[in-house]
Parts: sequence; C-alpha cells; structure tokens
Amino acid sequence: KVSEDIARAHNCSVQFHDNMGILLYPVINDPALTQFTRKAVEEIYPGKVLTGQEYIWYAAETFSKYSRIAPAVFVFTGIKNDDLGSGAEHHNDRFDMDEDALQYAVGAMVQFAVKSNSKNVF
Repeated sequence: KVSEDIARAHNCSVQFHDNMGILLYPVINDPALTQFTRKAVEEIYPGKVLTGQEYIWYAAETFSKYSRIAPAVFVFTGIKNDDLGSGAEHHNDRFDMDEDALQYAVGAMVQFAVKSNSKNVF
C-alpha cells in the first residue's frame, strides 16, 4: 500500500511479482552483546564511545542476516573527518574515508575478541 501510494503521488505505478519479498531485515543489535561491546571498547578508547542514539541509519544492510543466526552487534567506527573532507554517505561518488580511522576499527575488533575470549559472552 505504501509503495502504491508513493508511486501514485509521483504519477507512477508499481507492480509486484511472486518472486518479490523481504530480502533484508532490519539490523537489530543484541542488547547484551551491545552493552558488552560498548564496555570493552570504552576501556581502550575512554570517552570516545557513543551510545548509538546520536546517529540513526536507515539503510539496508546484509549484516542483518548474521543476526538471524547468532547474537550480533553492528558498529560504526567514525570514518568522517571534516578537515579531510571525508564522511559522505556510502554508495555515492563523494564517499571517502579517513583511513587513519581504520586503526580504531581494528583496535575495537581485537579488544572485542580478547574480552569475549576471556568471558562466556555467548
């Protein structure tokens, strides 16, 4: 209904076929794993971890398929840098990233691995 109404508002039409359906589900972080991850990363980057409420992202993401088989947490690592002119949204010709941010992503992943290996997280 929503698709049909939007199409009609723009003098267009929409057709649905039997092979159409939900391909991707929303990414919903596991609450306990999210809290665990936040605490682990806060240990190595004190004062730098955001709550997740600062930035809500409505894009489709294949990561949702992982969370259907195991607890999952999807994070952003901060690749925007206004001084470098980076930080445009994904999948467009202006997308660029601050490559120095990759070290923080790796650090967060390693910290998560170390902390989750030392506790029964799952």
